[in-house]
Amino acid sequence: MPGRKPNKKKVAPIRGTKIRFVRGSYQGEKGWLNSAKEHTDHYAYVIVDGGQRPEEDADFATSVKKTSFFEDLGDNEHPEYYVIQEDPKVASHLAGLAVALAEAGIEETTELLLLIITHAVDTACQIQMQKGKKAKYSASALVVKNMLAERKRKSRSTASRPMEEEEEE
Repeated sequence: MPGRKPNKKKVAPIRGTKIRFVRGSYQGEKGWLNSAKEHTDHYAYVIVDGGQRPEEDADFATSVKKTSFFEDLGDNEHPEYYVIQEDPKVASHLAGLAVALAEAGIEETTELLLLIITHAVDTACQIQMQKGKKAKYSASALVVKNMLAERKRKSRSTASRPMEEEEEE
């Protein structure tokens, strides 16, 4: 038929970099970049981990907006990593902030931009603390609180141990 595009040959997906979906249909799920296909300016080819969805029994390949996922930061003891990776709401807001900054013409991360974001986070934390018992916390907040308490406990136990003297030969 005239005007019809020929079928493209299907390529088997190849798992690339681990990712976590923070927006869209797959929000909160894990997957990989599909290394078998070239990404476009706005979309990336990905493989969604089908083991996380009850209605799916296998991984499946699709395309999503590049703003829909973050690279998986791996298991990390830092609370910031945990919140970004495990709380879809926080990750989605962060992705939205990044898009809004880009749309506003911010083309690079500068020290001033980091200072502004740091000030905004510090102010929000102060307001949250001032709310006392009326403050609302997400499910990930308890995990972060426990991480910080464990870190503090470890640093106290390390600091309270006397330094062992080396034996003289």
